[in-house]
Amino acid sequence: MITRAWLLVLVLMVASGLASCVSAVPLPPGIKIVPPTGGMPTRWAAFSGKWTGWWEDGIEHVLVVEEVRETEALVIYGWGPSPSRSFDAGWRREHGTFEGESLVLRLPRPAVVSYRLRPDGKLEGWYIWNGGVSRAVLVKDTPR
Repeated sequence: MITRAWLLVLVLMVASGLASCVSAVPLPPGIKIVPPTGGMPTRWAAFSGKWTGWWEDGIEHVLVVEEVRETEALVIYGWGPSPSRSFDAGWRREHGTFEGESLVLRLPRPAVVSYRLRPDGKLEGWYIWNGGVSRAVLVKDTPR
C-alpha cells in the first residue's frame, strides 16, 4: 500500500518534471533497442522501446523492450526500491512471449507480468504473484 508521504513525493516529482528525468531504477550499460523489422506484426512492433511508470504500490518500473521477434521479445525488467524498503532497486534480462495481444513475462519470484497496449498509446501492466496483483500504466520514453 502506498503511504501518504510517498504519494506526496510522487505528485511533487511529476509536478516539477523530475519524474521524467530522475529515476531510481538501475539499468545495465549498453542498452540497444533494435528496431522491429518491416514484416513484424504492428501490434507487437509497437512494444519496442523504453517504457517508464509506477506500480500502484509505489514502486517505480522501467521496461525496455530491446528486441521484438516473431513470437517473443527480449526485455530488461527494472524496478525501483520499495517504499517500505523491503527490497532494493534492480533489473534483470528476460524473454517475454506474445500471448494474444499481450507481452507476458514469467519471473522467478514466482510472478507473471502481463503488458497490453492501450488505445491512447500507453502500456498497461499487471504484476500477479501469490500476494496479489499490482497495476501500472507506463509511457514510452522519447529520445531527447
